[in-house]
Amino acid sequence: MTDKQKTSKMTIIKDRCAIISEIVNKLKDTYENSNPNQQSFIKTIIGAAIWYIPKPDNFWTEYISEGAVNGLKVKNKPSEEHRIPRKIAAKKLFEFDNLTADNVKEMYENVFCKIHYITSEENKKVIKFQKENVFDENNPDEVYLKANIKLIN
Repeated sequence: MTDKQKTSKMTIIKDRCAIISEIVNKLKDTYENSNPNQQSFIKTIIGAAIWYIPKPDNFWTEYISEGAVNGLKVKNKPSEEHRIPRKIAAKKLFEFDNLTADNVKEMYENVFCKIHYITSEENKKVIKFQKENVFDENNPDEVYLKANIKLIN
């Protein structure tokens, strides 16, 4: 990647983080006054927006499942698995009193963009452990243990 491409990517990341902060701030009252079903939908929308931010250079945690490594041997492409589920990330943004573009960018670059590589079958296994009522934000990799997925560095 050229320096110009890196600069362009970083500009896109910065711009999209700024827009997400504006959207979350404008939707905060609506979010707080919505029923749980509506809140869930709002988090889905914001989580999708987070997904469409380009990944910075440091996005990979350098962890991959044993299953994904074995799949590479037969040319199966691994799935990108966010350590922090998108809806959880959106919920975290709504917890800020006055969310700024810098807050979003920092959270994105240091937490939300981080992925492990696992198989698509493993991806399906972890979903039930990534629900808001069971996901442990202090121990996000616990979902892989619960799903019997071994991550290796």
